[in-house]
Amino acid sequence: MTLAGLRAIFADDWVFAAAWTHYLAFDMVVGAWIARESVRLGIPWLPRTIALVLTFLAGPVGFLVHLLGRSLTAAPAGVVATDRGVGTGA
Repeated sequence: MTLAGLRAIFADDWVFAAAWTHYLAFDMVVGAWIARESVRLGIPWLPRTIALVLTFLAGPVGFLVHLLGRSLTAAPAGVVATDRGVGTGA
């Protein structure tokens, strides 16, 4: 979809600007959260990257992919991955 296509959907310029800002903010905030959580949980690079790209391109779809990937790659109970490696969590 192009900016012109989005403008046709959101005819009023203020509505368009508000909606587009909301979409960009969602992508940025959720993407940052996905990146931090993926590192903290030790989620491999490929599923983390797929979730981030989908978040940038399709917002909630990427977030849902991350949630699914997180549940599939969860560490065993009592183990917490950090950016320094894997150790026992408190």
